[in-house]
Amino acid sequence: MNKCIIFYFYYSFKNLFIKVFLNIYLKIKLKLKPMEIIHKLENSREQQGYTQKNYEKYSKHIRNLLRFFKKENKITTLPVECELFLAKSLSTNQNKLKRKYLKKLMELCSQFKENELGMSSYFKGMGYYLREEYNEAIGSFVQCRSFFVNYKLFLKEIDNLLDLCADKFQVVSLRPVKSKAYWNDIELQFETEEEKNEFFKFQRKEIKGKGFDVSLKNFILKTHFKKENLINLIKKDNTEKLRSIKEKAKQLFLTVKEFSFFLEKNYVSSEHVNSLYKESQGLFHFFKNLEERKNGNLQVEKDIYDFKTPESFKEVDNFFDKLKHTIEFDSKEVKKKFMDYLQKSITVEPSQINLPFLPVLYDLAYDFIEYEVNTKQQGGISKLISKFSSSFSLKK
Repeated sequence: MNKCIIFYFYYSFKNLFIKVFLNIYLKIKLKLKPMEIIHKLENSREQQGYTQKNYEKYSKHIRNLLRFFKKENKITTLPVECELFLAKSLSTNQNKLKRKYLKKLMELCSQFKENELGMSSYFKGMGYYLREEYNEAIGSFVQCRSFFVNYKLFLKEIDNLLDLCADKFQVVSLRPVKSKAYWNDIELQFETEEEKNEFFKFQRKEIKGKGFDVSLKNFILKTHFKKENLINLIKKDNTEKLRSIKEKAKQLFLTVKEFSFFLEKNYVSSEHVNSLYKESQGLFHFFKNLEERKNGNLQVEKDIYDFKTPESFKEVDNFFDKLKHTIEFDSKEVKKKFMDYLQKSITVEPSQINLPFLPVLYDLAYDFIEYEVNTKQQGGISKLISKFSSSFSLKK
């Protein structure tokens, strides 16, 4: 009996310990870091109506999101609560309700910890701006701007509000001047030096967002990586991969072609892109000619030997010289082409006689004309014609 009681308490304590441990573990595991929360809010803003100024839809979404995080630590729910009251104040037209929501927003801002001053300053700045306290709003936005450097939607909103605040006081905007840099002869603009340095490391393959600047940077990244992939494949010095190299050259050519159209459409001129377009086009045709020569088309031989390595590909110049003098043929393709040519040359085509067009005549005047029979002997074509008509008179 005593053993049973001991085992009962043992297993009960064991199960309780497991539940408590799992609960603590899951809380730690599911707990979001401040940066992760900002990322989630940014995605929500883009997809749930905030950027489209559909604040009613957005506040409903944030309310549901808040319920999801309710069981988490206060550090998790606090930014979401601030976002909810901000969305509510933007969605209502009643001044009394707006003041109530903004008051609650400002109270929540005081609860952020010291290492979360960026989020606190942002929500304070929004509260000040909506209460038309523009001096305080400018101070808060300037203080939190560097915190949101990697979050494009928040950064764009802060910069726009700084411009609007400057317009209110008719002064120069406090928005920092964008950092400029050049990719060859194309000018690019970046929000910060860090963003500029990160871009030119060419570690990211795509930049998220919309607008001309984002599209321009994405075309540059796409062109860079297409060219890099082609050069890396050429450096392997494997002539057996000629088809793969030709395909990479084609992809580069099509990418630069699309890039060139994009620049032309937006009235941007670039000698570098125009030059790269011609070079990639010549490169693609060179590999295409090599493939045709391999299949037995010797008519492209002159084009192959006349090809000069483009300036952008001088580092792999030896490979092009090697390809020019390495003549390989696909015996099956060459044999097929030779047999087709031989068959065509020895085939006798049947002779044809082309007859002129002979019209069909209908005698519509038969009911009105009486033909007289000519009894004279006529030969040749005259005899044939006389059978139809030699002389005629109108019928009575």
